[in-house]
Amino acid sequence: MGRMRIPGRTTSRLMSGLAGREVVLIEGLEVSPGAQFKITFISWSDKRRQGIWFGTEGLLEFPDTGLTSPQMTLWTDTAPAEFQIDVLETDGLLRFYNIWDEGEGRGSESLVDYSGMVVDHDGGVATYRCQDFGREPHFSSLAFTMESLR
Repeated sequence: MGRMRIPGRTTSRLMSGLAGREVVLIEGLEVSPGAQFKITFISWSDKRRQGIWFGTEGLLEFPDTGLTSPQMTLWTDTAPAEFQIDVLETDGLLRFYNIWDEGEGRGSESLVDYSGMVVDHDGGVATYRCQDFGREPHFSSLAFTMESLR
């Protein structure tokens, strides 16, 4: 049995229609080995635990701890407010999306009908505003910036 491939950038037609702008379910940034990113948590809702899942078909490093893995989950309540992720090996894409945990024993949740991220670019910094779920677009569940360092 082969490995499941992680999709690249995926948008939500449903949420894009409701929000009146493109809503990204899974972001896929083109990268090569040696790429480095600084991520900063800006704000998050206290209704439920919020975080970001990162993955590549290769190997990522979280230099703050030396942890390496093809996939990483970073939560606002356990990760530093600002952290770095390095791409050691890759298939050419760094993928990420917002996740949440309602604390009801189901673990992390993501990628449901009314979830997604809107992104704004200002120079070399991208700001992602995330929605965990809910029919009314608010994109206030989690906000973070991502900056390419190399």
